[in-house]
Amino acid sequence: MRDHVSVAALFVLNLIALCWGASPACAVNHVTSETANTFPYPGTTPAVSANQSSNVIVWAIANSNPAVLYAYDGTNLAHELYDNNQAGSRDQFGPGNKFITPVVANGKVFVGTPTGVAVFGLLP
Repeated sequence: MRDHVSVAALFVLNLIALCWGASPACAVNHVTSETANTFPYPGTTPAVSANQSSNVIVWAIANSNPAVLYAYDGTNLAHELYDNNQAGSRDQFGPGNKFITPVVANGKVFVGTPTGVAVFGLLP
């Protein structure tokens, strides 16, 4: 993943290094996976959900208009599992905001918006 800021977050999942951003931290570590998606200023702060060491999902938000919530296979960031544009306008939550970090709890993903909270989960 390439973004427009020099901030990086390094995740190690089962000894697999996943790097977000272009920084010296990414250059010195052996990065095994990255996404082709870009994340405009201020970049993204991903969240990770998993069932112990299986079903690892990395969640990230692009600060755009409309904002985009992405879900990636945690073992291979090139494999996008979901983004909220796939369902047309149904899953869109409006313009992005700086420094949004998705929160994962009880099988749902919560995203702060400029006017409230968007909740993503399985449809009934």
